Amino acid sequence: MATLVLLPGEKYREFNQGGLALTLSAIEAVSLDHVLLDDDPINRDWIIFGTPVARSAQWSASKDGTTTTHVWDCTKGRFRWYFHADEIVHIIEGSVTVQGDGIAKRTLGVGDAALFRAGSWSEW
Repeated sequence: MATLVLLPGEKYREFNQGGLALTLSAIEAVSLDHVLLDDDPINRDWIIFGTPVARSAQWSASKDGTTTTHVWDCTKGRFRWYFHADEIVHIIEGSVTVQGDGIAKRTLGVGDAALFRAGSWSEW
């Protein structure tokens, strides 16, 4: 269970899906081990192979609400994914092979990051 301590001047905002309180402080940090992930099913029509199970939780948001930070994980499987907005991924455990429409396959591993453009499809 995560414990949140609000320092003087910080304002409570709301609890997100991961059970953590979001604040409006200048620095928002979290131990990813404390983020409680909720089921986040992949659209069945997008699954190509296997039975991938995805989970996620939001742990931060910008003051203006235009940017959020999430933790996401997924079990083995193959599926397509549509990005409604620009999205950056940073691999912190394991690896994944991704391929975009017209883009060659690429394996991302621990420490790698990638930007997926809004309006694009990729295969994971």
